[in-house]
Amino acid sequence: MGFFRFLIKLWNKDKHSLEIVKNLRFNPSDKLCLEYSKLLYQEGDYHQAIAVLKAVTQKLNADWRAVYRSFALLSIIYRRLGMEEESQRYGKLCLTCNPNYPLDSLKDL
Repeated sequence: MGFFRFLIKLWNKDKHSLEIVKNLRFNPSDKLCLEYSKLLYQEGDYHQAIAVLKAVTQKLNADWRAVYRSFALLSIIYRRLGMEEESQRYGKLCLTCNPNYPLDSLKDL
């Protein structure tokens, strides 16, 4: 019952956080790695974030959502590092996985 109450409280605060928690049951390591890489990115540790993201994208049977979102974040990080060719490569991979992904909206992540 405690976890259920936690989800209700979370739902009332932030729908996005609730979605993350609810989806953790499906391949949690990939999703946690993606969230960890976002923290690394925000802290400016781009090279470590790249390593974590590539571990997700190169894993056999990785979570599809985590993979295309990792591709999107890799695109952003490489753009930030001035590596436009790599940025475009990962942006195209993201859009191959999910053609409807709003890649342009992530420029200022």
